Amino acid sequence: MNFKVAIEGPYGHKTHLENCDKVILLAGGNGITGPYYHSLYLLNALKKNNVSNGLNSTNFLKEINFIWIIRNLDTLRWFYPELKRLQELDTNNNIKKIIYITKNYFHDYNSTGSSSTLVTSTTPLLSPNSATELSSTTTTTTTKNYKSIEGNADLIHGASSNTKVIPLAREIMKEFENSFEFRKGRPDFEKLIKCTAVDEETPNCSTGIVSCGPNIMCDSIRNTIATLLMHDKEIGNNRIDLYEELQVW
Repeated sequence: MNFKVAIEGPYGHKTHLENCDKVILLAGGNGITGPYYHSLYLLNALKKNNVSNGLNSTNFLKEINFIWIIRNLDTLRWFYPELKRLQELDTNNNIKKIIYITKNYFHDYNSTGSSSTLVTSTTPLLSPNSATELSSTTTTTTTKNYKSIEGNADLIHGASSNTKVIPLAREIMKEFENSFEFRKGRPDFEKLIKCTAVDEETPNCSTGIVSCGPNIMCDSIRNTIATLLMHDKEIGNNRIDLYEELQVW
């Protein structure tokens, strides 16, 4: 039997983020692939520059933010191997890793009392419109709820006896609780970008931003940056560069 296959990508084109003072990697749903590549690239750049005691000890890449916006917790499962690799490579937590869950945070998923990992809407970087639905191209590997997949975790790369089992969502959150921060809702892009780009300790700060995800998210980020650069006096001489990894079908 013959099948027609459409291949999208590749993502993760070369940028000059290593020349920036600060970096924000923004991903929505399946758009995680591009920003994920850049996170590995920056970690390698840090290694080459012998940054071993944290970003505050060097003038090279003072701040790196990795932000992934997903609809539900089950999305963590299909990208688990990559998240695990990022955790293992970033042993010093040089990258601030935040995952926003926009809906169904604990809808079918509260039997373990994992709510201690939840950052409530009081966090300053949450959008006041976080209840608004954000269109996404996110595709999950299953439509079952978390109760129905209990004890039936998927296998990575087939079903051989040597393959590793993908943990359930709550197990992933527990495993990553010291390296990833989980927040309910979605980020306020204006506050996030402004708080990063405006730094009294870094005059003429340069911030590199990578965005990859649904069109509505990328449009919002682009408009936010344009508005800040044109109308916000606090931005001053600070520089913001936007690199887009657009998903186009």
